[in-house]
Amino acid sequence: VQSIYIGFTPESELERGYDYLMIARDPDFTDLVGYFREGTFSDIHFSGFEFYTRFYSDSSVVRYGFEAFVHPSGVPLDSSQEVIVIEDNNTSEEETTEEQIPQCQDFFNTQGGEFEGLEVVTASTPHNYCTNVDVILHFNFVDPLVKSISIDFTDMSQLESHYDWVIISHDSHQTNIIAEFRAGTFDSVAFNGNDFYLRFHSDGSVVRYGYEA
Repeated sequence: VQSIYIGFTPESELERGYDYLMIARDPDFTDLVGYFREGTFSDIHFSGFEFYTRFYSDSSVVRYGFEAFVHPSGVPLDSSQEVIVIEDNNTSEEETTEEQIPQCQDFFNTQGGEFEGLEVVTASTPHNYCTNVDVILHFNFVDPLVKSISIDFTDMSQLESHYDWVIISHDSHQTNIIAEFRAGTFDSVAFNGNDFYLRFHSDGSVVRYGYEA
């Protein structure tokens, strides 16, 4: 056994944002291969021959829970393939190809750009984000009435502490930094101006939920 495929049934569901399931290679859950807090599940495929699961529910709303099948395989994966696989529940392991695995840079909710009016913009990474990502996004609010910007992150936002990070700055070279998040968690920020740059970086190992703002 060199890799493991876990497929979840369509009925699997958790209370979004409060109940979660973690899947990791180690009992301390520092080497995550799956982290589900959105209420729904995606199938995952990762290298190795064992894994640990941690299921948590709070004291209020309950849902169906998770239901999954585990398929061990003799086919090894390289590190670039060890990401959450977004696919149909009927897709077998043999049908999963590297081309079906999403490239994280293409799955950011809002790639930046120009925004008209005094609109609220939602921006987030994929959940969970992938390894080895480094992107710079530019947000420009072109309405002349925009004099300042506030950014509020949701409670679910989380990065791998010290290794993955977000920098918010006034310029694309990060010489005029507004806020820098390297401790894994986020605080709200407010600043003068009508545009900003956001740089997101992840290393080659552990991933977390990502940011949502």
